[in-house]
Amino acid sequence: MRSTRLALVLLAALAAPASAGSQLDLRIDSYKGADGTTYSALRFRAAGEDVSVARDHLVVMDTSASQIGEHRKQALAVLDGYLAGLPAGDRVRLYAADVRTNEMGDGFARPGSTELDKAVAKLRRRAPLGATDLRNALATVLDSVD
Repeated sequence: MRSTRLALVLLAALAAPASAGSQLDLRIDSYKGADGTTYSALRFRAAGEDVSVARDHLVVMDTSASQIGEHRKQALAVLDGYLAGLPAGDRVRLYAADVRTNEMGDGFARPGSTELDKAVAKLRRRAPLGATDLRNALATVLDSVD
């Protein structure tokens, strides 16, 4: 059995109906840097979820013109950390979203695989241009799920 995850828009994930009997484990972590800047992260997962089940992850990166400089560096660092933390049995499908949404690889690939490394490299080479068409991104990615 395999479940599919969409790592895209937090609000969409939070708005999704929970399965019968499940609850959402939600936590906000904050950190204050030496320069006084406060960083926050919202962590969530379904309580009681079976983490031994292999999962498919649909990851969508915003590659629009607003994602340049430090925004882009941070987003790519988050992606690297996310992928590094996935179990070996999981699979990832990576997309770039701006004016259009394009898959960076050729279907699902395992974390640490050559195929996924190539998809991430392709994403890194993609120029941040245009605006994000979120509706198209969601439709494209969700249509790819069987």
